[in-house]
Amino acid sequence: GLRLTNTVLNAKWIDTTYITLPDNSIHLMNTALTATVGYTYRPKESWQLNGVLSSGFRSPNIDDIGKVREKNGDVTVPNADLEPEFAYNFEAGVLKYFDERRSYLGFTTYYTLLNNYIIRAPFELNGSSTIIYDGEEANVVANVNKGNAYIVGGTLNFKGTLTNTWSTRASVTYTRGAAYDTKEQLSSIPPLFGTLELNYAKNRVETGFNVRFNGRKKASDYNVSEGIDNLNQTPYLEDEDDFYGSPAWYTVNMYMRLKTSKNIDFLINLDNIMDHHYKEFASAISAPGRNISFTLIGSF
Repeated sequence: GLRLTNTVLNAKWIDTTYITLPDNSIHLMNTALTATVGYTYRPKESWQLNGVLSSGFRSPNIDDIGKVREKNGDVTVPNADLEPEFAYNFEAGVLKYFDERRSYLGFTTYYTLLNNYIIRAPFELNGSSTIIYDGEEANVVANVNKGNAYIVGGTLNFKGTLTNTWSTRASVTYTRGAAYDTKEQLSSIPPLFGTLELNYAKNRVETGFNVRFNGRKKASDYNVSEGIDNLNQTPYLEDEDDFYGSPAWYTVNMYMRLKTSKNIDFLINLDNIMDHHYKEFASAISAPGRNISFTLIGSF
């Protein structure tokens, strides 16, 4: 039978963007009605099912509308006709508890439909697709609205209580996103990533190791037209005359927290113990190598 059911319904009117006119009056640009419906069902004490339906609204901000910048020969110019984008989300999850709810295994999946989504694309300024910028000719691009796109993904997570002092956690997330109209991949979609932790806590000592990892993102999974994800910063394969994409990487890290007194905590973090060279996805800068940090926390 039904053990516990929770339903959440939320709706609100959002006014997100205002502009100041020359006469110092405030003019409302965009509004939207958003809603969220959530549902939790526990058929048994050791099982939990979750579901969420929601809608979202993102109005173009000042950076989207008015910023001028140059990157790799493309100059982004303002687009006064840029309109809001909307998101319609569905999320479902299941949790299985073990060991009197001290441990669990869970899986969550979601799907987001983007309507009128914003993307950077070739643009014309005063009837021209190029512009002289800093004395050089560059291509004109701007943020524009397109049709529909989707983002779909899932997360698998686990928490285990091994003993009264030892515990473990793990999670892995996979995401994909593409446009329905252009068939292009969306920008800013990370590759497979996750963490694995082993922790110890007793009395005044807390310590643990964790592994952070990212899978490879192939060049074919990048959005090349926008250039946001810095494909040209990934390894170049001369025999294939193409970029490799984001290589897979992992780091091993350690932390320790010592409660030296009632009010003082001392923390030690040792990151990237193996001193691996890697770049975070979409970053043009190498991540830090092996490093150690010390933190003193006082509460009074």
